[in-house]
Amino acid sequence: MEKKISKRIYDEILDKCHIAPPEMGGYIGEKNGIIDKVVFDVGIQSKEKATYIPDSVLLNQTFQIWNEEKIEFCGIFHTHLSEQRCLSVGDKEYIKRIMAINKNCLKSLYFPIVIPKQEILLFLAIWDMDNLRIVKVPIKII
Repeated sequence: MEKKISKRIYDEILDKCHIAPPEMGGYIGEKNGIIDKVVFDVGIQSKEKATYIPDSVLLNQTFQIWNEEKIEFCGIFHTHLSEQRCLSVGDKEYIKRIMAINKNCLKSLYFPIVIPKQEILLFLAIWDMDNLRIVKVPIKII
């Protein structure tokens, strides 16, 4: 169940995401089953420095542009420090809220964690019957 990502996008995400808090993130899109589009988002400012809250205006603009270009929105990524290589409790709660709100139109969505300058860890949220599962998925860079 690996996911393909273009080397260009993989390298761009690692290069453009900064190392220090606050967290940042963005959106990934795919065409022909390969992640090949990225939009970076510094998010909405939060009182907590280590929290990424997507900019909904930018996200909606991205949806419109990608829809015209026949690019499928497939996920939201954000950065973590190198010692935090898994989804936090807050990340999982956020994923549950997003997936529940979009339950009728989204069956799955990727939520990558970016360890800046090191690697991308890919997590997939999937509706399985009426339960939400979150699984780590291997990445194949092409």
